[in-house]
Amino acid sequence: MLNQAILLFLFSLFGLVAQAQNVGIGTTNPDEKLHVVGSLKVVDGTQGVGKVLTSDATGKGTWQAVNGLPPGVIVMWSGAISNIPAGWAFCDGTLGTPDLRDRFIVASGTSNLVNTTGGTDALTLTPAQLPAHIHTATTSTDGNHFHGNGPNSAGVFYSDPLPAEHGSGFTTGAQFADGGASGISRGGFQTSTDGNHTHTLTTDAMPAANAFDNRPAYYTLAYIMKL
Repeated sequence: MLNQAILLFLFSLFGLVAQAQNVGIGTTNPDEKLHVVGSLKVVDGTQGVGKVLTSDATGKGTWQAVNGLPPGVIVMWSGAISNIPAGWAFCDGTLGTPDLRDRFIVASGTSNLVNTTGGTDALTLTPAQLPAHIHTATTSTDGNHFHGNGPNSAGVFYSDPLPAEHGSGFTTGAQFADGGASGISRGGFQTSTDGNHTHTLTTDAMPAANAFDNRPAYYTLAYIMKL
């Protein structure tokens, strides 16, 4: 009786296919060759947890294992920390993850082994690290020197009184004009200086008082690790 019912169902199905060209399971209005509304279970003995159903070039489907990401893989996450996918953990130093908060990643090489750390959050330059530069300065005085006046060859000046015995018609103690007496040289001024000289300036090296952050412009993402 059961076999007859199955045969009747198959004949009805074939008739439906021949008539409408579309087969619906869970729907009376199929719009594809096979339209399934509901879950689909395929059991052929090769199915298993984590496998996916794939097909070859002929369309034959088989269950294949999927090689997922191995534990320890670290990727960047743009979502909220509270919405990290299951099986992943925020890299904050817990659950076996490295603490990558506020850190850059450096590729491993000869001088950088995996899981090593380095660098500083801020930098203070020393005098030896300062770039080449110059200091300019000016002095507010002319240096140590003096100006003085001295006697002329005759030892007199125009303002000196002319003794009465040096000429007739002159008043004793009176001043004489240029050319007013014979044999008296004209006086003048002379200056004494210290000559050419230099000023040496010395500045004290003053290191920067405040540390600074030398990071370029950045965008923040979260590092998460596959558990």
